[in-house]
Amino acid sequence: MESDLRLGPFQIIILLLLFLASCDSQQTSEEESDLEGLGTAGVEITPPFSSNTTTESGGTVSFKIRLTSAPLSDVTINLKSDNESEGKVNPETLIFNKDNWDVYVCITVTGQDEQDNSSVADGTQNYSIVVDSIVSNDTKYEALSVNPVQLKNLDNEIADFEVDDTIDEWSDTTSENGTSSFTVKLLSKPLGNVSIPISVSDTSEANVSTDNLTFTSDNYSLEQTVTITGISDNATRDGDVPYKIEIGRSISIEGDHYHQRPKQFLDLISLDNETSGVTVTPIDNKTSEYGGTATFKVKLDTKPSDNVTINLRSTDPGEGIISVSKLTFTVDNYSESQTVTVTGVDDTLADGNQSYKIQLLPISGTGSGYDQDNNGTGYDPPDVTLINEDDELSGPGIVLNAIDVSSSESGDNGSFSVRLKTEPSALVIIPVAIDDNSTSEASINPSTFIFTPTNWNNPQTITVSGKDDNFIDGDRQFGVNLHQIISSDSDYRNIPTSIVDNNTRIIFTNFDNDSAGFIVNVLDNETDERLNHGLFSIRLKSRPLLNDNVSLDVMSYDDNSTIALLCCDNVSPSQYSNYNFVDNLSLFFDNNTHTADNWTNPFYIAIKGNNDYVRDGDNYSKIYFNLNNSTSYKIQGLSDNDTLYFTDNN
Repeated sequence: MESDLRLGPFQIIILLLLFLASCDSQQTSEEESDLEGLGTAGVEITPPFSSNTTTESGGTVSFKIRLTSAPLSDVTINLKSDNESEGKVNPETLIFNKDNWDVYVCITVTGQDEQDNSSVADGTQNYSIVVDSIVSNDTKYEALSVNPVQLKNLDNEIADFEVDDTIDEWSDTTSENGTSSFTVKLLSKPLGNVSIPISVSDTSEANVSTDNLTFTSDNYSLEQTVTITGISDNATRDGDVPYKIEIGRSISIEGDHYHQRPKQFLDLISLDNETSGVTVTPIDNKTSEYGGTATFKVKLDTKPSDNVTINLRSTDPGEGIISVSKLTFTVDNYSESQTVTVTGVDDTLADGNQSYKIQLLPISGTGSGYDQDNNGTGYDPPDVTLINEDDELSGPGIVLNAIDVSSSESGDNGSFSVRLKTEPSALVIIPVAIDDNSTSEASINPSTFIFTPTNWNNPQTITVSGKDDNFIDGDRQFGVNLHQIISSDSDYRNIPTSIVDNNTRIIFTNFDNDSAGFIVNVLDNETDERLNHGLFSIRLKSRPLLNDNVSLDVMSYDDNSTIALLCCDNVSPSQYSNYNFVDNLSLFFDNNTHTADNWTNPFYIAIKGNNDYVRDGDNYSKIYFNLNNSTSYKIQGLSDNDTLYFTDNN
């Protein structure tokens, strides 16, 4: 029989206070229970405060539990975590009775780290706090089923790799052949081996000591060092070049959080150890108003990484103009001089000699290295200063223009021109002659300048033609001279010879076309171990200098053959037995036998196969030549000249 429960005012106040109380603070409106359900057996669990997430670092969440009605007998609720490696609940056992059934009990769940301290990055894990059992003599509570509290445990290990560029060996610049280093390690223990590829964005600027790092569960926390080494670019001026070191993506087993971790990058700059430079070589720094020219040469000192351009400009086009407006240098021709010709301009004014410049403007060309100088406006080459000689100068005189001061033994010609400064009153004749000791090098045509009162200001040209002398005499310089003027005009007749000589002697170069060497002609390249002989001839390729004897050693290299010097080219093979066959011969090309007329005469040499009485098949016989003595031949660096092969038929 149920008793009639009556509550007075005091008891009602007590119940209200218990209803509103929490574990450690006053109950909020969210935690109030439905008073209409007090008569129904049940377990009320509030949502976790603020978050349902614990952490492996010991982070907690809390929620509250109470009964929804007064039990007939004590109710024991046993709580547990379905994965205690992720979170533990406290308290695990709750006891409610008819006095405290509606008082909230605070439950705290604490996140757990891996129990074996393995530091494995396993990511965020889901787990639950479940009501493991309800024990009570009140059958309504004992039969209850309560939904679990769903929680998450945040991992405190990070599945990533760390790149350390703060070590002492690190630098964000590398010189050519210089080094920089960084280290890599894993931030937590992987489930399997982790491979991290290492690469360079520009392998022409640097390389790395390894292209792959491997970490295991044993060495994951140990730093591995990667060394970056700058690469020399073979004296190329390519400037400071940025590049990257690419680290990752990491590779591991499926399911490991280390698999496919994002790439990381290091930015570096490869410092160029070459410097920009331009060599400007003036050949002549004077032009003239009658059209006289001056030239200078330009080349780069270091190899650019790409084409570069030097623009040119005359500071006074009224005094001198240039043959080209720009010079382009490539990676192939950078060291080859390019010639610029400057031509004087006539202004019809007696303004005297005028100074002006040919400006070489700052170099342009993207990515060449030369474009990084001069605060990024390009390397600025030196300018060339010139003088334009005035042709309105008073007084008699001659004006000379050296057009081309080279000739060659192959027939190339040089030239120069002459005109008068003022109009003469009579014919003016100027004889021209080559140095007395150089007439074998060149000839001139014509040999006389003749000026009249009508053609005095028209330049006349003399051609200088090189002569072929067949001597190995090298490139020879010689002078072409304007001699004493012949004229009935006293102004020109009285010009001293010394003034003419000092101002009108032009130096030319005649380039040699002869080279040291021997011409070998194989007439028969087969021998045998019986009576068949080989035959070849040898002569000089070029005429040696006078009093220069040339000696040449001819050698049979092996035991397969011997050689003999024949008297002439018409010796019958049946007469070879009259000659002495030896291993070595010395041939002398001397001036007694090889004069200007017969230095091309060859020597004839027979080669005999030696019988070794062994059935060893056909063999090659080798004949070597070695220059033994000669001044003019050795000056060209000639040494071993040739090797002949003869088939020795067994």
